[in-house]
Amino acid sequence: MERIALPPEVTIVSRETIVSTNAELIALAKSGAAELTLLTAKTQSGGHGQHGRTFFSPPGGAYFSLLLRPEICADIAEQVTVTAAVAACEAVKAVFGVTAGIKPVNDIIINGKKAAGILAEAFDGADGFFVVLGVGANLTVPAGGFPAELPNAGSVTGLSAGALPANAFDDFIAETVTRFLTHYRGADIDAVRKKYNERLVTQ
Repeated sequence: MERIALPPEVTIVSRETIVSTNAELIALAKSGAAELTLLTAKTQSGGHGQHGRTFFSPPGGAYFSLLLRPEICADIAEQVTVTAAVAACEAVKAVFGVTAGIKPVNDIIINGKKAAGILAEAFDGADGFFVVLGVGANLTVPAGGFPAELPNAGSVTGLSAGALPANAFDDFIAETVTRFLTHYRGADIDAVRKKYNERLVTQ
């Protein structure tokens, strides 16, 4: 595929490993980080999803968070989640040729397994209103497989980390973020919800 570049206004902060991209970007946002700061990591030791659930984040994945500073909106976190889910499915298809579905509200499903998750967190305080959008994707099957306590966990590609194309990490992030921003800035949430509904799965 032709490689896609991130929009020039995105500021990238890269980590090899991190506790949580969302947690660190929230701290950066409270310290005045600019909108569209993008924090990426190749593994997380404390990744989390909705309701504080742990998100298994082994090497061979792509874990990233994007800072947004929109106008205050009661359902902005839901809108961001829906838009990001559509963008992630489109990116999976564009980069890996794999068709993904969405289990409401924020799980990306491939071959009946959760291969990626999305978490949008909104904050309103003395430092202003902002949203941190987190995306975690297990691009590969971890060494030794997924833990037995996570029977529904899966990967995007089904490959081992060593078999993943060299640019897959960067390309997946660039595709997801660029597609997200295109939909997000288009301001047609009804059209995005239609794309979201078309991808819904029930497992």
